[in-house]
Amino acid sequence: MSARPLTARAPNESSLPAHGARRTRTTATPKAPLTSRLDEYDPPIEALNDYMEVRPPGAVNALRDAIGALLDAGTSEQRLAELWLKEGNAYYDPRSDSTTMTDWFRIMLSTPNR
Repeated sequence: MSARPLTARAPNESSLPAHGARRTRTTATPKAPLTSRLDEYDPPIEALNDYMEVRPPGAVNALRDAIGALLDAGTSEQRLAELWLKEGNAYYDPRSDSTTMTDWFRIMLSTPNR
C-alpha cells in the first residue's frame, strides 16, 4: 500500500490557533497538506477534506484504494488503530468519540472527493 497515511502534525506549534479554535479556510494556497493539529478540525473529518483539497487526485485515489483494501481484507481494529495512530501519526482517535476504527475508515472512504 503505497498511499501515504493521513496525518495531522504541526511543524510549529506557536503558529496554531488556541486549543479548540475552529480552523478557518482562506483562499490562499496551503503551504503543506494537513499542517494543523487534528483537534482544530470540527468535525474531525474536515482534516480529510483539507487533505483532498491540497493533494493531487492521484494521491487521494491511492489513499481511497488503500483504505478500501484494508476494509476488504477485514483488518482488525487493533491493526487499523496502529496504522492510523502510530504509522499515520494522527492525533485524533475516533474511539474517543465511540467510533470504531473500522467505522472511521468507512467514514473516510465515503467522504466525497472535492
